[in-house]
Amino acid sequence: PYVPTHFIYAFFSFNTLYNINWNDSLAYGYVISQRSRMSDHEKIAHYLSFCCKEKDFLQKYKDFFIRYLTMHHSPAVILEELDKIQVDGRYSNGSVTNPQDILKFRNACKDCLIRGMFDKEVIERIIEFVYKIRCNIFHGTKTMQDMNNPYQQIRLDIYSSFIVAINQMIFSYLEYKRGDDITANF
Repeated sequence: PYVPTHFIYAFFSFNTLYNINWNDSLAYGYVISQRSRMSDHEKIAHYLSFCCKEKDFLQKYKDFFIRYLTMHHSPAVILEELDKIQVDGRYSNGSVTNPQDILKFRNACKDCLIRGMFDKEVIERIIEFVYKIRCNIFHGTKTMQDMNNPYQQIRLDIYSSFIVAINQMIFSYLEYKRGDDITANF
């Protein structure tokens, strides 16, 4: 129930998933890791390229994604909370220091929640921002006092929902590739 813990575990799971070379793992029948010299951003790009290559799957998965995101908070509450995000001018290590990053994230969320857009580019913009939050928690300026702030708790819950839904995407995509009706699980 402690929201920061939920976020951390969701991101640890995401880290595990994007460190797998899914194309090679499926081809050879066992888990093959991404090359160690690849950056996290490159690994995430490979993960999304694998999960997002079929538009039919994305159209089907979009409903689950939006439903999961709005399980605890309505789209209006989510967007209202995201409007409260501010640039962190204290430090640059892991912090969100560029207002354009916040704007890109908000627009990606609006594209998804309001306009029903769901493609690799929207997901990348969301992950790019949430990754900065992860960096701020692990390497930056976030303190326990910051994490206990009610507004931070709500936003961490929203970020966690994004990551959990993105984690689920790989399993749904694998079921889709196998020919299963993935909408039955939603």
